[in-house]
Amino acid sequence: MVGAEDSLSVFRALGDGIPDDQRNSWLKQEMAAMRDRSVDPKAMDVFDVHMAKAPSVKTIEISLLAREPAAEGCRGLVTWIARGLLLEQTQIMLRMDLKEAGPPCTECQLLLFAQRHDCLSGEIASFLADVPSYLGPGYNTDSDKGDSGPLDEDGWDSRLDDELPVGLLDGRAAESIHLLLLSALGVQRCQDDSLEWLAAQEIQLRMGQANDALHELHLALADKAMLFCTDVRHSSSQATSSRAWG
Repeated sequence: MVGAEDSLSVFRALGDGIPDDQRNSWLKQEMAAMRDRSVDPKAMDVFDVHMAKAPSVKTIEISLLAREPAAEGCRGLVTWIARGLLLEQTQIMLRMDLKEAGPPCTECQLLLFAQRHDCLSGEIASFLADVPSYLGPGYNTDSDKGDSGPLDEDGWDSRLDDELPVGLLDGRAAESIHLLLLSALGVQRCQDDSLEWLAAQEIQLRMGQANDALHELHLALADKAMLFCTDVRHSSSQATSSRAWG
């Protein structure tokens, strides 16, 4: 009963935010669908949810490129920021893989990690070398770290720092280097240097990055649901069904 009351209050709050004309239109559609459903089942199609797909990072990048200023020094800024976000994501993935491998890495794993580390180091060096061209000569990638802390400042990936393979994270490892993005400079620095418009573009690209992650999560859940319905649910093996329900 408590759960029902809480749900009712939430639905009422949601309904209060809908304009009256929109609410009345929906009520008329509902009454018409409930009246005609026995004669025409397609009348129930009004309850189908039609949602536009959230824009991906590539879609947002193309949109920003179309509105990019033609002034000298502005061309390529959107692509540069998108490259930085992709490098940041690659850093996180490499740290997660290193953590999953653990200290007892095989020689093949160590070689693969070393190759990925060298490739990422080169890409980061190229990205940081372009910082003065896009942000101005006053930004020093060696000393200018803005308001940013370690990659696991918020603690969400602090577990990645434990028991990583020895030797691969020594010194300024590529997966631990801070990228000089607008978000690393901080709000005040962006305001002082009149870079708010560029920071807004980074926010839009990060939203596209989040949309891509949610889309991948949706596909993974759909895949698991399909496997459960087709294979696991009807399995005669106790081990298979136990693992699934557990």
